[in-house]
Amino acid sequence: MPEVSVDGKYLEVVEEYKLLGVMISSNLKWEANTDYITKRAFNRLWMLRRLKNLGLKTSSLVKIFTTQIRSVLEFGAVTWHSMITKENSRTIERVQKSALAIILGPNYNGYDSALLQTNLQRLDIRRTTLSLSFAKKSAKHPLHSNWFCKQQDDMKMKTRAPKPTFKPAKARTQRLMKSPIPYLTGLLNNDATKI
Repeated sequence: MPEVSVDGKYLEVVEEYKLLGVMISSNLKWEANTDYITKRAFNRLWMLRRLKNLGLKTSSLVKIFTTQIRSVLEFGAVTWHSMITKENSRTIERVQKSALAIILGPNYNGYDSALLQTNLQRLDIRRTTLSLSFAKKSAKHPLHSNWFCKQQDDMKMKTRAPKPTFKPAKARTQRLMKSPIPYLTGLLNNDATKI
């Protein structure tokens, strides 16, 4: 491990650190964060089981799930959603599948039908929607609008294809293209309701 010192004081080098409720790894991968949030969410499923046994209605159980459990799974999602692997996404989705199986009990006939019955969305779709909403608000905000560079309107060359509203990020690696700012820029450019 390298020794890092600032003003003569040596800093401790750690592999993982929780910053504002998000687990950050030294390799900048999101497995530790996924494990952390899914473990916290699975630990809260007892609440649904207990309330189901007490006779709470399905609509009330869904409300408790969205406020007490899904909120844990979506905390800080804008920062990590674009960079998680498919396996991480499936692990997070598994929590919602388990919750719906508890809520619906014997009426559970598969994940897709359970989503229709409870009027919920898949979590990966929700994270994309949350990211787009965050990007729109950030592009309008005076302090954060510099995250997204608007395209210069060049009247000299007319092409058939419309130009994207924001300048796409250039990167040599896929990892950088999946990072939040390039991903959010792409979401803004693909969105039908331009800012």
